[in-house]
Amino acid sequence: MLLSKPLSRGRMLMTKYTVCAACLLVVAVFGGISATLYAYARGYPSESVQVTQILTSTTLHWLASLFVLGVALIASVIFRDVVRTLVATVAAMFVILAGPELLRALVEWIVWGDRLYQMDLRTMPSWYKAFDYFQLTTYWTGIHFYSGETLLAQSFVVCVVTALAALLLALWLFRRKTY
Repeated sequence: MLLSKPLSRGRMLMTKYTVCAACLLVVAVFGGISATLYAYARGYPSESVQVTQILTSTTLHWLASLFVLGVALIASVIFRDVVRTLVATVAAMFVILAGPELLRALVEWIVWGDRLYQMDLRTMPSWYKAFDYFQLTTYWTGIHFYSGETLLAQSFVVCVVTALAALLLALWLFRRKTY
């Protein structure tokens, strides 16, 4: 059915993205359902198993996987072979995920130096904790809104915006590329 009609290159790319996103959704739903069933199988009381929180975390993880899929799509548009695409995707995800922590470590080293070992770690300055807000994993895991540190809507907005930004950048690069 798909090959019987002529399709544009952009539509083929979107079909590839949609199929991969649907597969990731199936995996995320299966993971959420299996986490819920595992909790019941382990004998946890039904009031301690909060299905809405499990489904919320599952949705956030799916949106996070869409961001990773978008980064992989960007790399596949830029590079023609699989090896460079995989290496570029892994390198980009490392920089995106570990970047704020590496920057914080650099600032610690410059500002504090050896004095860090003499400080009371319970009274850290506010700029030190500010680096947590630049880590995508803060919004992907869904743990921080249960403790009241972030809002659930804020986590959803960050996840949707990052997933859409990666997809739109891949589409823009794809349309600019000539074959």
